[in-house]
Amino acid sequence: MKMGGINHKLDLRSGAWLNKVPTMIVGMDVTHPSPGSAVGTPSIAAVVASVDNSFAQYPASLEIQESKREMITNLKNMMVHRLTLFQKKNSGKLPERILVYRDGVSEGQFNIVRQEEQPQIIEAFKSFSTPKAPYRPQLTIIICGKRHHTRFYPTEEDNADKDGNPRPGTVVDRGVTAVYDFDFFLQAHGGLQGTTRPTHYYVVHDEIRFRANEIQGLTNALSYMFSRATKAVSLVSPAYYADVACERGRCYLRKLFHGIVGEGTTASGAGSGSAAEQDVIKEAERLWGGGVSRPGLKDTMFYL
Repeated sequence: MKMGGINHKLDLRSGAWLNKVPTMIVGMDVTHPSPGSAVGTPSIAAVVASVDNSFAQYPASLEIQESKREMITNLKNMMVHRLTLFQKKNSGKLPERILVYRDGVSEGQFNIVRQEEQPQIIEAFKSFSTPKAPYRPQLTIIICGKRHHTRFYPTEEDNADKDGNPRPGTVVDRGVTAVYDFDFFLQAHGGLQGTTRPTHYYVVHDEIRFRANEIQGLTNALSYMFSRATKAVSLVSPAYYADVACERGRCYLRKLFHGIVGEGTTASGAGSGSAAEQDVIKEAERLWGGGVSRPGLKDTMFYL
């Protein structure tokens, strides 16, 4: 996968309608400093995006940003990088549809995604517009959530797996979902132990106008596309890749995430805006450098 290979391809029944026009699938996530990190350690944002019609390759953009800020600050430039690579890999063509899976956002932040991140994505489109040909693809944004306490159990034995959990591929889109909005619970994976937790998918913006069966089926199919696994994973693969890319970003700042600043000095709990916090920010910028910028590396799935 790091060399541009393909482990899994999207099932033709799931992908035929998707490839009728050029389509790009995007995953986005942000990771934050944990307890014990140096005060002021930046958060790390990741944006991955498909570049092929098999939806198997997802190169990534990584950026550091203000500590513990969930919304992606530099999303416009990150999307420009992803669109530029898509254009390069597809003979100059840009996607006509873009489907975004956004991970790590709580229900109370849905409107902030609409107000802050969605406009940045649209601004990125304008970077490819010309006076004669404005570029404005259809955009759909889906938020993925696993931090909930909803569980399902089968009422009939035929619908249960050997552990008593619902079978992989189970979708629930009524009864416990929103009345006026489009959301659904999908349990794509099989449980290894205990009660399986489904993922909650919430469509916060939809210009593509997917039918319910289409987006649910596609999300389930994409859950089988994670290159490290031979079975479905619990989170749709583009969002999972963004999470893995964030973890790779943490490795570049591992000293700060372990509370070490400078030559082995452990950071104290200094207040916001303090000199110590400014030192942490400078050290983060030094460690990060220009990010992953080597020509043979930046356009690959280097984070796996």
